[in-house]
Amino acid sequence: MMKHLSNILVMLVFVIGLAAYGNTSFAWFLLCLPLVVWFWHVLGWCMRFPRLMAFAWFVLLCFQWPAALGLSASVIIVLMFKQRHSIARETPAKRRQQRQCLLGSYDYDFRTFSDD
Repeated sequence: MMKHLSNILVMLVFVIGLAAYGNTSFAWFLLCLPLVVWFWHVLGWCMRFPRLMAFAWFVLLCFQWPAALGLSASVIIVLMFKQRHSIARETPAKRRQQRQCLLGSYDYDFRTFSDD
């Protein structure tokens, strides 16, 4: 259900970008963001050829710089969203303290155990 709602929201952003296309360069961002979301796997496959992708972005930058900036911002935003689980989070001091107590509760080291 949530996947369908997110697709509808992304389609709405795309339609708003099409409506604003002639008026502002921000429309390029609104057009690129849904395309990057939808074709993220294709972009990942194309990154096997980084020089070709850099050349394509440079050509886009030369001929249609608002589109290149919108595409860059879209890729950065989607990449940050996809990588949000791997961003280091500060653990609360209370949890750190609990872990220290747990680790300190072991009174012996199994490597120094003897059969006396």
